[in-house]
Amino acid sequence: MSYRQTYNAARKHYAPIFEQIIREQFEALLLGNEPDMVKLQAALTSIHTTLGVRMAKRTKEQVLKRAQKMTDASRYELVVLQYLERMGLSQLAADITDTTREQLRAILLQQAENNLTTSQVMTLIEARGLPRWRGELIARTETSHAANVGSMVGALDTGLKCRKEWQSAQDNRTRREPRDTTDHLHMNGVTAEMDENFQVPSKLGTDAMLHPGQPGAPAAQVCNCRCNVAFVPQRDANGRLIKLADQPPLNGNVAFIYQALNNVTLLQIQQAVGAILAG
Repeated sequence: MSYRQTYNAARKHYAPIFEQIIREQFEALLLGNEPDMVKLQAALTSIHTTLGVRMAKRTKEQVLKRAQKMTDASRYELVVLQYLERMGLSQLAADITDTTREQLRAILLQQAENNLTTSQVMTLIEARGLPRWRGELIARTETSHAANVGSMVGALDTGLKCRKEWQSAQDNRTRREPRDTTDHLHMNGVTAEMDENFQVPSKLGTDAMLHPGQPGAPAAQVCNCRCNVAFVPQRDANGRLIKLADQPPLNGNVAFIYQALNNVTLLQIQQAVGAILAG
């Protein structure tokens, strides 16, 4: 299955899940209750572990195939979970909920003079398609993030030094300047070292991004992004593959993933998987 097929399958699966969560957030807020953050965090965790592991395996196989070497991998799920916690799962869920809260506040202000009941407000929210639209947006954005993190995990687990390459869809939907505020069309084929940031153009200059869909990047760079990252093993002047053990990443998120991959034990994996299944 290609990256695009994997991405689309995950998006279609998770969009209705996030749609229902957003719907329940609106309903809870209308009743004066706090939304269920546990359910939202569980969905975010699921999309990252499921798609992240799949892309980690796929990317490792691709890199090792280019290097004419194949090995097995078994530590991805725990590493993806550790990385997700490092990047702020709780804050991600809180940001999504805050957006729901602000959208509801705007609707209530607009309809203040109409004295609508809770049921009528929910009907209005559904009529505007907010749960469906937000669910699709979240699924698209988090699918991109999960897939690209998984690809990075898989590439690092080969033990080979790689360069990464930004790959963007070459169609009319891909954001580009001057039509849009950012430019991913012309990022296609741009390469960088594993632990270096891509410098992605925007009308305000450039945004430093470790990979497409990176959390914390401006919304214009990540929302609905379909880009992915590929990895190519590097060779020295004599044509020998360069090993990460000889040139390991030292700082930042890439170093964190590399160290996590090399520190995870089978027992930790079993415990993590068991906790996920139990939850």
